[in-house]
Amino acid sequence: MVKLNNFDLVIVGGGPAGLFLAKEAKKKGINVLIFDREDRIGGILKQCIHTGFGLEIYGKDLTGPEVIENLKEEIKNLDIPIFTKSMCIGFEDGKLYFYSPKGVIETKSGYYIFSLGARERNRGSVFIEGDRPSGIFTAGFAQYITNILGLKIGNKIAILGSGDIGLIMARRLILEGMEVIGVFEIMPFYGGLPRNIRQCLEDFDIPLYLSHTILKVSGDKRLKKIFVSEVDQNLKPVGNLKEFEVDTLLLSVGLLPEIDILKKDSLKIDSKTLGPFVNQYFLTNKEGVYVIGNSLTIFDLVDKAMTSSLNALDGILKGKRIWNEDFIKIKKGDLIRNFVPQIIERDVGFVKIYYRVSEPIFNKKLYLKEENKIIFEKKIIAKYPAEMDEILINTDLIEKDEVILEIL
Repeated sequence: MVKLNNFDLVIVGGGPAGLFLAKEAKKKGINVLIFDREDRIGGILKQCIHTGFGLEIYGKDLTGPEVIENLKEEIKNLDIPIFTKSMCIGFEDGKLYFYSPKGVIETKSGYYIFSLGARERNRGSVFIEGDRPSGIFTAGFAQYITNILGLKIGNKIAILGSGDIGLIMARRLILEGMEVIGVFEIMPFYGGLPRNIRQCLEDFDIPLYLSHTILKVSGDKRLKKIFVSEVDQNLKPVGNLKEFEVDTLLLSVGLLPEIDILKKDSLKIDSKTLGPFVNQYFLTNKEGVYVIGNSLTIFDLVDKAMTSSLNALDGILKGKRIWNEDFIKIKKGDLIRNFVPQIIERDVGFVKIYYRVSEPIFNKKLYLKEENKIIFEKKIIAKYPAEMDEILINTDLIEKDEVILEIL
């Protein structure tokens, strides 16, 4: 067994958020060690060859691989050790263990940060009836096949769900000479960022079918048909089924924070974000364990996932290993889908809250209230569920143990 117990901070996950935090921590004099389960660091950004990254971090409009190359160079210059092909297998007696090519690795540190990203929902998550032919992919895996392996996934494509990866892949497949017959979204509004609707669908004349879903697929060895139904306001199928002949179906039906390795350690989970409960430092209820990036909540922008990780660094620099029991709990109110953090320690001054709305919002107000007292308010001109917004609140104004975040 290899023992690596002389590090101040162990980061599990070498994606953009983990790498960004590692370099910023090392600059503050923290001795950092990084583990990643893949053979190359970089996470999902390795396959995101489109631009739209790095504007906040580097002041440039970069592709995903360009951002990762910048981070790798910074990590290298700071002499931060990285163990790749190392799978975390969990805690035992306060120590964290990994399977790796070097055998089992044992680490013991004062602080652990989990930055494992998210995984895609698959066919089992949406209960599509019918045969089990080839030609059905999650959008992210189709992106890997197309951008990394350089393979053609099909000829005639349908996409279920209007998440950003699905929208980006619709454009990508058109550019690769394939036909995209449409994007089918069960909700009455789209699930991706407005800019991706414009740049990936409208600019390429790809139809978007709102309030539609795929109920059934058919095909022997390869997918041949999908059966689509319109849905009512309760998301129940109505009307006749429409048949479309396709040989490929991409599923872009949401992401799930990747925190399974921590669930067996009594991690407190938020049923809305599906990530952990955290305080403003992204510290969980497990001593010394922080969660950042898409493992915490699904961020709309990679840059935001990276910069928000500095909350955890702030907590580590302040020596935060356990929750302060004197905290303020935030409750979810009307038109709020989810938010982080869920609790706030007192007497810390200003705290940032990240939130998403549950449906498209126009000309309303966001409030943070303590009973009938308004702590914070903000005018919302337009906001979509795919967009993450943030507010900065002054905790010195809060007297009670509970506040509510709502839109009216």
